[in-house]
Amino acid sequence: MSNFWKIFISVVVTIVIVGGGVFYVMQKQIDSVRADNQVKMDDLNKQIASLKSTAKAPVVSSSATPATTATSWKNYSNSKYGFSLTFNDLEQGYVVASGKINDPNATDELYIWLPTADKTWTTDKAGYWYPIVISVYTPENWAKNQAEAIEEAATKLGENANYVFGYNQAQADPTDGAKIFADIKNIVASFKIN
Repeated sequence: MSNFWKIFISVVVTIVIVGGGVFYVMQKQIDSVRADNQVKMDDLNKQIASLKSTAKAPVVSSSATPATTATSWKNYSNSKYGFSLTFNDLEQGYVVASGKINDPNATDELYIWLPTADKTWTTDKAGYWYPIVISVYTPENWAKNQAEAIEEAATKLGENANYVFGYNQAQADPTDGAKIFADIKNIVASFKIN
């Protein structure tokens, strides 16, 4: 057999062995990621089922979609925008829903809905009211919002490299909301950039 064929066969065998090894390692990594994702999906499905069994998730409106429902009622962390808030016992059972409804300059508005037992209180989210709205702005739109000095301009909470965060407080509250209104300063003071 000539040297050419020996070298050719050696190269082909080497390519097959190395390629097979790379394929095997990549397949193992893919299988590991799939398994991790399946565990996370199963956990999320259990959390969703638990939330559905304890309370009917209210809907803000057709233009808003639920962003996050708290599984731990004391802390809310928003990984999309990089901030968190802390709630006390009075705010147990909160739901955070996303929807650009009030501020045309905001990139997003996060409505913190709390359950109410006040049967006379009516909103588009039965059994809930929102004492706080966290508005998310680009730095440019925050400047525009402040320059326009609209009647319901948000109060600045903080900012990171991409966003400026402001909040607005609801103008009215149900009969059982007075205690929470008294605590809004503590909720707002707990705001932090992650």
